[in-house]
Amino acid sequence: MLRIRKLKEEMKKINLSSFFINSQINRMYISGFSGSRGDLLITKNKIYLFTDARYIGRAYREIKKNEIEIIDVSQNYLLKIKKILAKHKIKQLGIEADSMSLNFYLEFKRKLYGVKLVKIFDLIKKIRAIKEKEEIKKIQKAIKITDTTFLYIKNYIKENLSNNLDEKEIAWEIEKFIREHNGDGVSFEIIVASGKNSAIPHHKTGDRKIRKNDIILIDFGAVLNSYMADMTRTIFIGEPTKKQKDIYKAVLKTQEEMINRIRPGMKVEKIEKAANKMVEELGYEGKFNHSLSHGVGLEIHEFPRYLRNKQEVFEENMVFTVEPGIYIPDFCGVRIEDIVCLKNYGACVLTKSSNKIEDMIILV
Repeated sequence: MLRIRKLKEEMKKINLSSFFINSQINRMYISGFSGSRGDLLITKNKIYLFTDARYIGRAYREIKKNEIEIIDVSQNYLLKIKKILAKHKIKQLGIEADSMSLNFYLEFKRKLYGVKLVKIFDLIKKIRAIKEKEEIKKIQKAIKITDTTFLYIKNYIKENLSNNLDEKEIAWEIEKFIREHNGDGVSFEIIVASGKNSAIPHHKTGDRKIRKNDIILIDFGAVLNSYMADMTRTIFIGEPTKKQKDIYKAVLKTQEEMINRIRPGMKVEKIEKAANKMVEELGYEGKFNHSLSHGVGLEIHEFPRYLRNKQEVFEENMVFTVEPGIYIPDFCGVRIEDIVCLKNYGACVLTKSSNKIEDMIILV
């Protein structure tokens, strides 16, 4: 498998011959096994999947048996692992330190005495950041459902304004539409932030009623075949004020400029700082208070991400959001978020929903 080969290449770079994978997402990415219970052991010459009796049949359906040996660990789990480590004479074992719980780590360390546990961070996550062609296609399909949902929800809001429509009802209608139109679910808890609530970047969707002259920030995405989408649009109920228009135009201008600037090899930190500087120069210093982007794929927040003191770099075939926002407390907030795929010539926008202000106005 290509992914196993990539992983072994990365392991070789850090002089790691054996690796224990207990993250469900990483294990599914490497092996294809999607069950909620299972761990993967990568050795120099063989790969093992450990799961219990509930998932054995599923494992045989989902993975290639000639590449991965499936072991039932319904009983004596750590003892079976210990025997395999001894069989392969493994004295040093890499572990996913960013996903293994402390309790499991302590038990693992106690039962596998004689084996040195090496803490590894983000190894598979960085491999996942560069998407394969089939992964990009899956993300595009999730985006297509998201785009279709947004067209529907704009019309739904317009038709139901007189029915005491509230934030929770909009969020439920979004999720219901996604599930009724072949989506597997939503990528994260939907954000519907109306009025002053829109000034809270991650507002918890509540019971506030939608009113005339409101602003509504909607952040959501569909999941399809385990891959996720993410999009934010800001809607106006009635003609927006000049101040609201100015904020919206500043956010859109920042987004368009950053999308045009991003190139392979550019540091994530550089584009983050450029976005913040542009928002400041447009007159909104201190009003953009979250990261510009994050990777999207099997998880809603993946690499590339802006992590202070880490020099992450954009690379070709990375898929990520570009989502500047401006938030004025006790007034309103505007965020525009699209997903892009980075090519050698620059960022290609995958989201198809319009983000032009004239298309965000619902006349009443």
